[in-house]
Amino acid sequence: MASGPCHGLDVDLDASLESAACHESRVGKADALELRATARAPTNAPGADVVLEVVVTNQAKEPAVLHFFEQAFGVDVRDASGAPVDPPPGEPVELPNDVCARVDCAVREPPSTWISLAPGGKARGTAIWRAVALAWPPPRRRSCCGEHGPEPIAKGLLPPGDYRVRVTLLADGAPRAQSELTLTLTAAGTTHR
Repeated sequence: MASGPCHGLDVDLDASLESAACHESRVGKADALELRATARAPTNAPGADVVLEVVVTNQAKEPAVLHFFEQAFGVDVRDASGAPVDPPPGEPVELPNDVCARVDCAVREPPSTWISLAPGGKARGTAIWRAVALAWPPPRRRSCCGEHGPEPIAKGLLPPGDYRVRVTLLADGAPRAQSELTLTLTAAGTTHR
């Protein structure tokens, strides 16, 4: 099977998400996927952008076709006690918006990106987690047309310690595969234990 930005044995997922050639619909299935995530750097400091290198492997005997909307990976982080860190605990508060009754919200689906991963093939990409403490912003009026809700805001650095990071493959509108790893944030200049 020939390789390209959208298909093959070794696909660069970050490049595929940017390629216009990959912005059309394909039909197929993806039933046997394995996801593995590792931290690029052995030492990570509080406040740093932690780059997670992610490899998705098609373990099926037929090509796996995956569609992505906006992003390929989700990241969920918890501290050593299991308390949520990213996204932060709780839910964002959105207030009713009277203007929405007068707004025409034509359905606008984001363009999807597709890849076709050969049997035994691997798609490689990155996910980034900023190691900061997050909180939901103050209450605000709800958006009218189903856009994303408020994004968490940084409220300071996380303390050094162990954090459980779960990376999820977000394909075909649903979580498809996950990988968990433990990262240790250390004070600047110290080594990873």
